[in-house]
Amino acid sequence: NYDILTNKIAIKNGKLTFGNVTFSLLTLPENMGMELATLVRLEQLIKAGVVVYGPKPTKLLSMHGNKNNAIRFNQLIENIWGKMDGASVKERSYGTGKICWGESMKTVLDKIKLKPDFETLSADTANCLYTHRSLGNEDIYFVFNQQDKVNIRDLYFRSVNTYGKEYNPMDCSITTIIFSKTTDGRTKVPFTFEPRESRIFVFEKGDGKVIKLTTGSKEVTEITDFKGILSFDTRGYGKIIPINIIS
Repeated sequence: NYDILTNKIAIKNGKLTFGNVTFSLLTLPENMGMELATLVRLEQLIKAGVVVYGPKPTKLLSMHGNKNNAIRFNQLIENIWGKMDGASVKERSYGTGKICWGESMKTVLDKIKLKPDFETLSADTANCLYTHRSLGNEDIYFVFNQQDKVNIRDLYFRSVNTYGKEYNPMDCSITTIIFSKTTDGRTKVPFTFEPRESRIFVFEKGDGKVIKLTTGSKEVTEITDFKGILSFDTRGYGKIIPINIIS
């Protein structure tokens, strides 16, 4: 999208930034048409250090079909992709950036040393769903165990911050967590999830000292005048019969 690439995307240290979100790789679809203005902007981004993954555009999108536009369009494609065919030639440097095509996404991510935002290094990583947001100096991850059983995992977060807290959305407790840094700079947290349990992990900038584990306090509310039917949200814990409280 030309408007987004031109007016809403910025480049910082060879990466695309959109608000507080940073992108290390720009991917292009196969068999795509492209407007000349978009291709011009794409060339500028690659020259400035952006890494692009995808094949060359297959056609010029233009309502007028201007011959001069077609000539420039084809020349830009030749400049950027050169002799890349995705088979014998799969990578090409252009300016301070790079264009890749024909290799798996994992291979390209390994080459630019970009690790997954979150993973557990287990075959069933997908059993832990997550979302990640950056807010100021904080990395905020919401992680959810989809299984109906206890899930014991080492959690790997792509966060370089040095202070972490765990938020329990069920009882609103906040606990300082112990974690370690891996050789590739990620944050490793050993954790045990109960069935269908979720946690919020927040990493922020700290002093980098060893973190001691502390237990968050829990607030208990006592209700003395309730009458009626008390039911329970079990979510994987089995069926619990509602209780009729009459006095």
